[in-house]
Amino acid sequence: ASRDDLARKVEDSEQITILPRVAGQGFYAPDRLMLAAEPYSQPGEEDGTVKIVAGGAFVFATGAQDLIPLFENNDMPGVFGCRALRLFLVRDGLVPGRSAVVFGQVPEIGPAVGLLEANGIAVAAVAAVDRSETPVARKACGDRVFMGARLVRAEGRKWIARAVLELDGGRRVAVPCDLLCVALPGQPAFELSYQAGFAYALSDGPREDSRTLLPKEL
Repeated sequence: ASRDDLARKVEDSEQITILPRVAGQGFYAPDRLMLAAEPYSQPGEEDGTVKIVAGGAFVFATGAQDLIPLFENNDMPGVFGCRALRLFLVRDGLVPGRSAVVFGQVPEIGPAVGLLEANGIAVAAVAAVDRSETPVARKACGDRVFMGARLVRAEGRKWIARAVLELDGGRRVAVPCDLLCVALPGQPAFELSYQAGFAYALSDGPREDSRTLLPKEL
């Protein structure tokens, strides 16, 4: 409710101009931002219109993109980042699976499990990069919680049928599923701020394939 109230205040403000369905395509130092209308505009709007705007200050609130780690068949249909999966379920009302394996880091796993359960998708197993316990995961799937796990590969023909995990000691386990939800913090969408001159470096993390590019200075 508070989010919706804030959105209405922004829309009603005479001091704020909103450009819907517009993408920031490039930043040109010191004060120019190139905007382009996305191709899915409403009837009567100009597709592909490009504008250059100037400003004294810029805030890049561009969010993050799903980070899919390197593993065999990581582009197989049925493998989703949690952000993409939320769009399917919440925005589009599409349920792409019935039984899911959730792989990720503890801070992201709880919301991912809640999202799946709220949409009637059973959680077959949770595999966490971390070794600390996550009560939400334990409640969702009991003993099918694997801590300190590594995602080895997705198996299936035209759609995922199993997620293969490697546990401490090298033991591997294959969990049947038709949905693999990758719940990692995400890669910040850094392109515009990088063009504006901010330096980025790889973050520290428990695994090399889950590190992200972060600004070196705040």
